[in-house]
Amino acid sequence: WPTVLLTALSYKIFGINDFASSLPAMGISIGILLLVFSILKRYALFVLFIGLSLLTIANWFLFYTDKLMPDIFVAFFILCAVTVIYHYKFIAKETQPLKYALLLAISLWCGFLAKETIVLFLPVLAYLFVVDVFITKKRTFWMYAAGITFSLFVFSVTICNNW
Repeated sequence: WPTVLLTALSYKIFGINDFASSLPAMGISIGILLLVFSILKRYALFVLFIGLSLLTIANWFLFYTDKLMPDIFVAFFILCAVTVIYHYKFIAKETQPLKYALLLAISLWCGFLAKETIVLFLPVLAYLFVVDVFITKKRTFWMYAAGITFSLFVFSVTICNNW
């Protein structure tokens, strides 16, 4: 859905052409760069430079930057989830768990709507879940995130089955 909605909006504004087809992916690519910047800006300028450089010269990033395919959208939403967890743990110092759990759930849901391969990210989330819940005993954020994510998926299935 995110791919279709942004592409439809681009076609509506610019007409059906190559530029309009590549514009959503280019916008999402800029969003990925901004997310990497938001994570790395707290580190040394050299780290920021290397991180953004490695991203921009990566083959998959260059290949999907202008393609009308959902893969760059999945990468964006996975990075959104990583950014949310990073901000919750290190910037917000684990305050406002409901807000960050909602953002995480929306990121995962939108990524799943873009392409189901986002489930390949679930082992990383499972590891973080196990570490936080069973080792450090920090359960609130993950319980909110699991509940909201489950609710969004149930809502999606219900809506799809009614259509």
